[in-house]
This record gives sequence, structure tokens and C-alpha cells, in this order.
Amino acid sequence: KNMSNKLMNWLFRATVHHDKFMAQRYAGSLLSTQGAQETIFQELRNQEKKRQAVFARELAVQETPDILDKALLKAKNSKENGVLPASDYHRIREKVESLKKLKFVEFYEGSYKDFDTYEWIKYKVAAEIGGSEEREAFSLYEKMKIDELGATKYQLLKDGYSNANTHDFKVYP
Repeated sequence: KNMSNKLMNWLFRATVHHDKFMAQRYAGSLLSTQGAQETIFQELRNQEKKRQAVFARELAVQETPDILDKALLKAKNSKENGVLPASDYHRIREKVESLKKLKFVEFYEGSYKDFDTYEWIKYKVAAEIGGSEEREAFSLYEKMKIDELGATKYQLLKDGYSNANTHDFKVYP
């Protein structure tokens, strides 16, 4: 028993001595001229990587042709740079997505000429983008259309069917 205690004490002292030696050696390498130069080099390399990432993001913003995508990229860059809070970024992202839907609606009006569905989509997107007034206007529009067309025909209009007054139903993408 006495022998095992001596052995354990000797191992403990040797380990502590080795750890102290390695810590002093590491601290010495950091405090030396070469260590300081290496630390400065690593910091400069990290700064350059950050600059390259920022430049790539700014270049992506400039090369993006769609203004809504540009706005979204600018907001994302601001969030990643710490200028814009995440909550504001997500609010902006939701607004941009709603505006993209509105852009689709304008395309839809020009290509399909289905004015009832177009009108419903306009009110729906305005309710998503806007505030309480737009949501109230959309609910009033829904009530008016349900009174005018009936619940079933209004549901068909909502689902994207045209000509709800006839039996010639067409599904639009």
C-alpha cells in the first residue's frame, strides 16, 4: 500500500511538472517575436476573410437584377454585419415575400385576364402586406363576395377556378 502511494505521488508530480513546462513553453512561444508575428498574421488573415465575405455579399447585391431580391440581400447583409436586428430582418423578409406575391398577381392579371380571381388575390396580398385596415377591407370584400356569389362559388373563386357561374371550370397554376 505504501509503495502504491509513492508511485501515485511520483506520477502526479511528474504530470504537474510536465504540464507546467508545456504551459511555460507555449506562453514563451506566444510572447516571443515570432509568436507575436504569427498572432498578427492570423488576425490579418481573419480580417481579410471577413472583407472578402462582405465584398462577395455586396457584389451579389449589385449583380441581382430584381429590386425585391436586392432589398432582401441588403437586409440579410445588414443582419449578418450586426447593423439590423434579426426581428427587423424577418419583418422585411415577410414584406418582400408579400411584394413578390403582388408582383405575381400583376403578371397573373396580364396573362390570364381572370379579373375576379385577380381582384381576390389583390385584396388577399394587400391584407398580408398591410395593417389592420387592409385586413378589415379583405374581410369586408369576402363577405360582399359571399353574398354576391354564394359560399360555394366564392370558394371556387378562392381556389383558382374561373367562370364560377358556368360549368366550364379551368384550373390555373
